[in-house]
Amino acid sequence: MIAILLPTLGDLKAPLHDWLTITAASVPIVEYKAYGVSPLEKAFNLLHRRFLASDCEYAFVINDDEVPPRGALERLLDHDKDMVSCVAPKWDEAKGPLPVASVRRDDKFVYINGPGLMRADRCGFSGILIKRAVMEAVPVGTFEYLPTAECSCGWIDHLGRGITECPQCHSVIPQDHTYFISPEFRFLDIARELGFELWVDFDLELHHLVDGVDLKAVNRLIVEAERKTRSRIAELVRALRGDGVEDAEIVEALLAQE
Repeated sequence: MIAILLPTLGDLKAPLHDWLTITAASVPIVEYKAYGVSPLEKAFNLLHRRFLASDCEYAFVINDDEVPPRGALERLLDHDKDMVSCVAPKWDEAKGPLPVASVRRDDKFVYINGPGLMRADRCGFSGILIKRAVMEAVPVGTFEYLPTAECSCGWIDHLGRGITECPQCHSVIPQDHTYFISPEFRFLDIARELGFELWVDFDLELHHLVDGVDLKAVNRLIVEAERKTRSRIAELVRALRGDGVEDAEIVEALLAQE
C-alpha cells in the first residue's frame, strides 16, 4: 500500500484528483491529507506521523497544485530506490526552466539535469516516492526551515551549520535568520547522512497549475519564444558582419535595445 501525502489548504486541483483516480485503478493507494494546516512544514510533519501509524510501505508526497504524468507512480516503483522523485522545474532568468535537483560538491550544491534517472543529493518534494525505511529512520519534526548564513564575500552556508565566522574571508557572519535551507532539503540531508540514496527521474516532469494555467506549458512557450528571438538576433548579426559592420558597433546596437 502506498500513502499519498497531500499537504493542502483544501484546494485540490481537479487534474490531480483525476490522476489519483486513474492511478488507484492499478496501484493500491490511500490518501492522507493535511487540510488547512499551515505552514507547510507543520503539515508535512503531521503527515509523517500519520504515515508511521499506518502499515503503508511507501509515501508519495505531492502538492495539491501539481500533477504527475500518467503512469509516473508505477515507473517510480519500478526504480526500487530509497527515494526517487519526479521533477518540477523552476524558472531561472539566466537558464530558463531549471529542475530543482542538485548534487553536493564539497560544501556547494550544483544543479543537474537529465535525461533519465540520475542520483541526486537534493530535490523538491514534488512527486517524490519514499520507502518506509527512510520515513522510519528520519525523525518526525525534521521537516523545518533551518537558518543558514551568507557572507558579504559571496560564501554561503549551504548546509545550515550555524557558522558565525566565514571560512573563506574570516569575517563575522551575523545570524539574523535572513536565509534558510528549505525543509525538504533538511529532510534529504539527514536521510543521506543515514545512508539512504536519492534519485531523480528527469523524464517525469510534473505539471504545475497556477490559477488554472499549467506552468510547464508556459515555460516551454517562453523557451521557444527566446529561441526564436536568439535566432533572429544571430541572423541580424550575420547580415551586419556581411555588410562590414564591426563587432563593437553590433554589440553597442544590441545593448541599446535593452
